[in-house]
Amino acid sequence: MGPDGMLFLADYGPQLNTGIGSIIYRVKMDGSSTVFATGADGASGNSVDGNGNLIQSNIRGGFVWRVSPDGKVETIATNIISPTGTGTDSFGNIFIGSCRGFVHKVDSAGDVTVFYDGPLLKCPNGLTLDDNDNVYIANFSDGNVLVITPEGEASVLATMPGGNNAHLTFANGRLYVVDRGNHQIYDVSLSGEISLLAGSGVRGKADGQAMDAEFSIPNGIAASVTGDSLFVNDAVPVEGDPMGVINPVVIRLISGVHSTLN
Repeated sequence: MGPDGMLFLADYGPQLNTGIGSIIYRVKMDGSSTVFATGADGASGNSVDGNGNLIQSNIRGGFVWRVSPDGKVETIATNIISPTGTGTDSFGNIFIGSCRGFVHKVDSAGDVTVFYDGPLLKCPNGLTLDDNDNVYIANFSDGNVLVITPEGEASVLATMPGGNNAHLTFANGRLYVVDRGNHQIYDVSLSGEISLLAGSGVRGKADGQAMDAEFSIPNGIAASVTGDSLFVNDAVPVEGDPMGVINPVVIRLISGVHSTLN
């Protein structure tokens, strides 16, 4: 979600093992979309920095872009194996998850270093930061959500019930985590309490009240600028191997999020 209230949607590719997508779309709140950038190579996780630039991973190509609001593409990191989620701290440092078990850091000078590579990383997928520059990771392979302090100390914050995490976002002082394995979306406090936010747990595509709605294979997630809505990209097919389905996708809206908070 950009500061102008438009979503960025990366086309990863048709299936999990064929990440060949090359297009990033920009989506308006009326549901219409336009091509924002092309030439990606397995466009995967992304985020928006404090200047409105899109930070875009390319999982097959092993590089990360910074794309200006007017669509100018700049490569800011290369030779990263399977880059996934991205995020930016209050100092402008960029963090990049690598499914091979690393979190990389790109500083303001453009230098790329390994920020964390400990044993808790099990294919880090989603990545986000809170207001205190703590980094949160959603592991794809073991269901854990990790917190890494600015000093690089990591611990398990929570374990998601489905055991197969997608992406996560920080808003309203908490985390919203996509649990692919359970076809559900969870609310996780920064002290690790887990609450179900949406999804019946049955694989499907039914809209409705939060606990009755069905998700197929939800993946990316973003909060609105005001934090009262969440946007989730979800696979359209409701049959087939849930580990392989990616495209085509539909964007799902979860509204009234503030009303669910204590």
